[in-house]
Amino acid sequence: MNLIITNTCNRACPYCFARSRVNLSDTQTGPTTQHISLDNYEKYLRFLESSKISLLKLLGGEPTLHPEFLEIVSRAHQRGFETLVFTNGLWPRGIQDAIRSVPTAEWKLKFLFNVNEPNLQTTAQLAHAKESMRIAGLQGSCGFNIYREEFDLQFIPDLIDETGLDRGLRLGLASPIVGTVNSFLDGKSFKAIGMRLVEQLSKLEKRNVLGSFDCGFPLCMFAEESLGKLVLNSRGFQSVCSYPIDVGTDLTAWPCFPLSDCENVRILNFQNEAELRAHYTSRLSGIRRMGIYEECLTCKFIERGQCCGGCVARTIKDWAAKGDADIIGKLGWTASRDA
Repeated sequence: MNLIITNTCNRACPYCFARSRVNLSDTQTGPTTQHISLDNYEKYLRFLESSKISLLKLLGGEPTLHPEFLEIVSRAHQRGFETLVFTNGLWPRGIQDAIRSVPTAEWKLKFLFNVNEPNLQTTAQLAHAKESMRIAGLQGSCGFNIYREEFDLQFIPDLIDETGLDRGLRLGLASPIVGTVNSFLDGKSFKAIGMRLVEQLSKLEKRNVLGSFDCGFPLCMFAEESLGKLVLNSRGFQSVCSYPIDVGTDLTAWPCFPLSDCENVRILNFQNEAELRAHYTSRLSGIRRMGIYEECLTCKFIERGQCCGGCVARTIKDWAAKGDADIIGKLGWTASRDA
């Protein structure tokens, strides 16, 4: 589960999966600024405890922009949680100064830095983010979202060498957001992206940087003969589309950000995470089996659970594009706003 502690962000990545829920730096209009209250935060920690979950994942917006960010991570430490902060690295100067004095390893406090190719940020932004990375050191690692076919990962080893981050790289595919416009990959380009990714990871491995994979990578985007290279040059590959379950500042949950306008529920109406996950598994099982290509319907790898069939949000977008705009309603799902 992921907790969104603020919807304010000081970046505006074109592929942003949270675009429908956050105030980005390039928008004049957007959702009202929201920070989670400490009362709701305590309720969420109790929910994790009742679910026997020891890992607290903090998202935004940019989490460090929450005015009580230091109190939030301190309380997590006091309660014995491991904490993973998903961040762009543009921490307020006061947060940078404070984290320098925090024994992050002792606190089990880690940071996953979402990095973009250098041309997507100013020199000042890059320098600022690098300073935060140096502060995190081995308690930090990089994540990269692929949102165009001609992506280039070869700047990452130098970035890691310069800042002292862990040598892992978490990879994601930019997915469409149901009900919102964002930059994402056309499924027709997946095979070309798969070939390029295998090539890029082979080069990274020579610099001792290994990739890992977020959800939504269909097995068929990789040529069969390249799967061995993919495994050897990464920390392992599985084609999965799990529902991370994102929780907003008001403790409303949705399956994942690409489906943030669908099936919003209150987490406090459930006893624990297992019950909440069972709800989403039941509600989404039908559409998940369809996959993102027509061939998915008869695919033995999907049938045997070896392939996820791609992102469910992509399936819904494709159905809507083919003329079935009311696909959400026909599925019997609820929507928080027009989708």
